[in-house]
Amino acid sequence: MAHLLDLLDRQSSASVAEMQAVTGASAVTIRRDLTVLERQGLVRRTHGGATLQATKSPIDETFAMRRRRNAAAKGAIAVAAADLVDDHIVVLLGDGTTPFALAEELCRRAQPLLIATPAINIAARLAEVDRFEVIVLGGQLRGASFGAAGPLTMDALKTIRADVAFTSPDRLDMEGPVFNTFADAAVARAMADRAARFVVLADSSKLTTGGSAVLTPWERVDDLVTDAVPAELREHLERCGVRVITAPPHPS
Repeated sequence: MAHLLDLLDRQSSASVAEMQAVTGASAVTIRRDLTVLERQGLVRRTHGGATLQATKSPIDETFAMRRRRNAAAKGAIAVAAADLVDDHIVVLLGDGTTPFALAEELCRRAQPLLIATPAINIAARLAEVDRFEVIVLGGQLRGASFGAAGPLTMDALKTIRADVAFTSPDRLDMEGPVFNTFADAAVARAMADRAARFVVLADSSKLTTGGSAVLTPWERVDDLVTDAVPAELREHLERCGVRVITAPPHPS
């Protein structure tokens, strides 16, 4: 589905034949994926193809645009991250577009899982799968990401003991994953504290400077799942005990 969004982002509309040429998937698979994307409000089906769907609000538009950005990389990261998830475990899943891509991949696999998330859009998507038990972590809702933060979210996290937590920071640097706000960093840090395994999801566009709140030192991170990482940072992460899982997007 990530490749379809990339294609439609480039040219606004495409036929099923064009989508097949880009993805290598069958027409049946393309139509099935378009049905999913249409249900999410991202595309509109047309005779023989699809177009990007105009969003209904500025908040929806912002999130939809962010989902389309580097969608192929996020899709590849989601597949690699889902490989870390075993049946019958407890998963903490943060907010953002890359965690949303992971939620989509988990829905496709439909393993029996208990998943807790502060993101209401992710929770709504996960709730469509009968084999999932979904817990929404309450708190102060932030429209840009549809995720909750604040004291109520932190209190809810104290009641959970997870097998694995996935979070997606705003940036990565040599010191550690970085968020733009202290509230986001606090929630992600609490997720890390409540999980036996802590996994950071980030595409290579996040390898930039900036941000005000360091989530945690790299020594606290178990895995980084990304599409590409510079050699210098990879060597630093290995010294910190971080396993780097590289999942380059399928060439279009």
